[in-house]
Amino acid sequence: MLEGLFKNSTESRSCRPIIQRIYWGLYSYKIPDITELVFQIDREAYLTADTILYENNMILQKPGMHVCFTLKHHGRTNVKHTMMGDIFFHKVSKKIYKHPGYNNKVPLTQAINDYLYISRKNGIDPYAKYKFTNIHFYENKK
Repeated sequence: MLEGLFKNSTESRSCRPIIQRIYWGLYSYKIPDITELVFQIDREAYLTADTILYENNMILQKPGMHVCFTLKHHGRTNVKHTMMGDIFFHKVSKKIYKHPGYNNKVPLTQAINDYLYISRKNGIDPYAKYKFTNIHFYENKK
């Protein structure tokens, strides 16, 4: 388990003065990174699409929701409301699922493919949602 994170409120009765509720059943002394939080909620999930594109300055607008791909079904709702923003767990097939490894963040090329997959699946034009930047930089890196 990560430092400062614990799973239930019985462990939260310690001497530390400030304990914050991060998510249902998950408390912390400090605000964790979004990748740590995704790992604690679903160990098979990984950040992709809008979040990675924003972190790599490929889109200008900050996404309203963090998108994760997973193999698990998350009950009635796939959107988890946390103090760090909403996280959308998108269940995909094993053909599409490709976990990046330790850091739970996919490479930029995979994030672009995942963004196009989600957009097409939802019937949204991928270029209408965000203003893309640095496309020429990406093309020159290939």
